[in-house]
Amino acid sequence: MCGIIGSVNQELTYKQVMGLQHRGPDFQDMIHKHINNNEVYLGHTRLAIVDTSISGNQPMISEEGNILIFNGEVYNHKNLRSDLEGINFSGHSDSETILKYLSINEMESSKDFNGIFSFAFINVNENKLYLCRDRFGVKPLYYFKSENSLVFGSEIHALKHILNPKMDNTSIREILKIRYCISPNTIYQGINKVRPGHYLEVNLDSKKIQCLEKPYIRPNPTFVDFTFSKAIQNYGKIFEESIKRQLMSDVEVGILLSGGIDSALVAYFANKHSGDTKLKAFTVGFTENDTSDEIDAAAETAKLLNLDHKCTKISYDYFIDSLSNIANIVEEPVGTTSIAPMMALCELASKHVKVVLSGQGADEPLGGYVRYQGELLYSTIPNGMLPFFKLVRKIFNIKNERFLRGINSFSESDFIQRFIESYSLFSDAEINNLMSSNCQHNITQKMNYFRQLLLIDKYNTDVEKMMGFDLKMNLSDDLLMYTDKISMNYSLEVRVPMLDNDLINYIESLPLKYKITLRKRKVIHKEFAREVLPSSIINRKKMGFQSPTRIWFRDHSEDIRNIFMNFSHKFKETFRMEYVDKLIDHHLYGFNKEKQIFLLLFIGFLTEE
Repeated sequence: MCGIIGSVNQELTYKQVMGLQHRGPDFQDMIHKHINNNEVYLGHTRLAIVDTSISGNQPMISEEGNILIFNGEVYNHKNLRSDLEGINFSGHSDSETILKYLSINEMESSKDFNGIFSFAFINVNENKLYLCRDRFGVKPLYYFKSENSLVFGSEIHALKHILNPKMDNTSIREILKIRYCISPNTIYQGINKVRPGHYLEVNLDSKKIQCLEKPYIRPNPTFVDFTFSKAIQNYGKIFEESIKRQLMSDVEVGILLSGGIDSALVAYFANKHSGDTKLKAFTVGFTENDTSDEIDAAAETAKLLNLDHKCTKISYDYFIDSLSNIANIVEEPVGTTSIAPMMALCELASKHVKVVLSGQGADEPLGGYVRYQGELLYSTIPNGMLPFFKLVRKIFNIKNERFLRGINSFSESDFIQRFIESYSLFSDAEINNLMSSNCQHNITQKMNYFRQLLLIDKYNTDVEKMMGFDLKMNLSDDLLMYTDKISMNYSLEVRVPMLDNDLINYIESLPLKYKITLRKRKVIHKEFAREVLPSSIINRKKMGFQSPTRIWFRDHSEDIRNIFMNFSHKFKETFRMEYVDKLIDHHLYGFNKEKQIFLLLFIGFLTEE
């Protein structure tokens, strides 16, 4: 796990490379190459996890002169090595495997990599630079292109220090609508991110920079027809293998432990295959009494599974004091209030290990969200009932945010619009009232790109389409993005075995009823968990990874108002402060606006940089 930074025809200094040292404190280096009258710079900061010797240091150069800077892990790299007959290796790092695999095969072979990664690869024979990102976008990769230059890196800061970009109001509108910015755009003008499962091909034959974006995502799987008992049996084998694969490390591996089934199941098999070392588990809670606190439940899980459990608690003061730092670290605003506890959790884990496993990524492929059941329910509603939901929305003063989003989505006959409404934080009318400038977001256009790419319309049901979008589009720009930024700020690698390629391929091949029904969610996952986990863990109420911001914003509303009032003119030029004040009032009146308030606070602190 590392940080990468590079450029074409834009001078890169060692100081700028060191700006990513938190992502790789163990070794840093850069090279400067002349390729066809182009000045190419490649920098790397290393967090040594696999092959901690100097053989794993980067930038890495092959015998042919090809160059790689790599961020991430490829868990099946030993299998890939076995396909490279007659090739000599100086070490046992996955980075060296990838360098030599790409040197022999075409870039399309990136589909063979089962892991989390972003990398830059120069093929000297082709005079081409490739920028590539993993299938689900676990590892970030940003870039800026002008006519004659290109800059790229693991974090936006690496580019901002060179470019000094401005915020984009169209992207802000998009974020206000669905709580994140869909790839390839970011909140900054001109700075883009490589889409998950894509690579950029940069031609170095001339000084004019030409980028061609190409997907390498595998086609959607063919559905299989197993009996449920056979499907569970297969699921268990593939699940366990994914955990074993992702324990690949030359340093100790821990686990981020919640009170739920997902992390408990990962912990069970990780502990089983960790040898004699007692698996370290990490949990975050809150100093206030709150239903979102999972420490007691996680502690019970740790005791039952014989884990070395460590925990920490955060308060409102911690949350407020960390907001500015969170904005600086995460860089892209999201309406997800669990960022602060994630920060405390990663800080705790980093004091003990370099690598942790996480239960993230289970809900999207397995149907773990209530909105999926809502979409199933929608399919049973006669078309003549749709106007009723529009009437409900207008007549009733609904305060439950989740219910309101459901009603709004039910009033839409178009699937894409239902999807957007199921995520929506602000309506278009509210955004127009909130923002000082008038422009349109282009969410539907971006979703249509993924709709066509992923053959979404070939899914049998709309709920499968929704799950497909969540898995292959949403995860990368929200949950996975902020998890990577926060964890790597503490030089900590977070792995997501639930997104193992083999596991996801199998899950997607199963009938929908094995994943979700109107009565049950994550059906096969929970049935398998019953075979290995105690019933006390299985029967717990699902909580999700949350924070008590709803209570904090209510009890400390004047503090929140003061923070907004103290933001600079940049924020106040973008947003109408009277509407921000009204939003806080609505929260006090019982409407849950915690995500909306948090998102605006995030944007506000970004404008202060």
